[in-house]
Amino acid sequence: MDTMKRVLFTCNPHWLGGPTTWLRRASEYLPRHGWSCKLVLPGTHKHCADDWSHWPSPIEMLKPAYSGPALVGALSKTIEEFDADVVLNVALDATPNAIRMLRLRRHLQLPYVDCLHNDNAFECERLRNHVDVISAVAVPSEGCAERVRTQIPELSDRVARFWCPAPCDASISRATAEGPLKLVYLGRLFQHGKRILDLVPLCAELMKRNVDFRLTVIGDGPERNALELGLRSVAGLSPRVRLAGWMANDSAMQLLKQQHVLIMLSDLEGQPIAMLEAMGSGVVPVVTDIPALGEVIEHGRNGFLLPVGNSQEFANTLASLAHNRDRIAQVAEAARTHICGTWETGVAISKLSVLLDAVVSRPDRRKTTLSPISYPASRMTQFHVPHAVQGIKRRLLRQDIVF
Repeated sequence: MDTMKRVLFTCNPHWLGGPTTWLRRASEYLPRHGWSCKLVLPGTHKHCADDWSHWPSPIEMLKPAYSGPALVGALSKTIEEFDADVVLNVALDATPNAIRMLRLRRHLQLPYVDCLHNDNAFECERLRNHVDVISAVAVPSEGCAERVRTQIPELSDRVARFWCPAPCDASISRATAEGPLKLVYLGRLFQHGKRILDLVPLCAELMKRNVDFRLTVIGDGPERNALELGLRSVAGLSPRVRLAGWMANDSAMQLLKQQHVLIMLSDLEGQPIAMLEAMGSGVVPVVTDIPALGEVIEHGRNGFLLPVGNSQEFANTLASLAHNRDRIAQVAEAARTHICGTWETGVAISKLSVLLDAVVSRPDRRKTTLSPISYPASRMTQFHVPHAVQGIKRRLLRQDIVF
């Protein structure tokens, strides 16, 4: 008899990066703790097949849906067929409505965990309409936890911490004593939140100070062209920069391990897996002083926390490291040791298993009356056109599908 508990993950397939890396590692390690996993993605014409290749658990791509009811219906059907003990969702707005549909129509007492991956007011607000079905809000940092408690007090007693999993090397074999200082950025190429274009004045400042460095940029996004143009505008910089584009996580990790310093310029994060991966590999984090990063880094000991948007301070720190290679080795080892104690993949996923067990065993938190299922309004909604008819129109006109 199969005694495994079942967790079904849902995720917006366009949210690549940390959340999907986290789900991949969870799907690989949770079976060791008695959990059978499945990942469900809404249908999309942009399959991004490489992002989901060699997934360690069953994965289902739903057919493209052109209306909210169609997507919610398809999600609720696959959740019910999997006979899940709990559903955990990442950034897919249709999932809580699918849970609501199962509770209203099928009377299923199904626990539901939503995730807040960013300390972001807008993303947190997404949870407000689904307080009645949320069993727990999983957060990767205390900053995210405080965001939920402050912004949506009704959920304050349902906040649960998880730790983003990161592989950790047993030792650091990379040489740091000579050659150019190897800098790396790993993440989405967004200006909002990531402030990726701050790399341009930073590199210009390093050139002005005659620092011998090389920069590798791993990732893709809407600001790639702007970043490339900006970097080209700095005289003499082009030979020092490599834009590697998007890479599968295994390949990105191999390239990451060859670098000395990870640069993060963000003004908004939850707790980035890229930074944890870098530290676990002995790559020194030189990052912005924001709450999610300050929870992990002790300035000067296992990394460096610098003011957002201050290229001068970043350049000062990087120039100092370029001329003090022993310092790089010391901070790199402290970073690796720190991550191995709490965020190492096996440790982090064991804590996720405990979280899921707690949610499943907790008494039902449902309100006496559930809110009705509602879908985002559109111009056609104002004319009382049913969502199903809107979906037919969208499909006939080959418009975008619904997520």
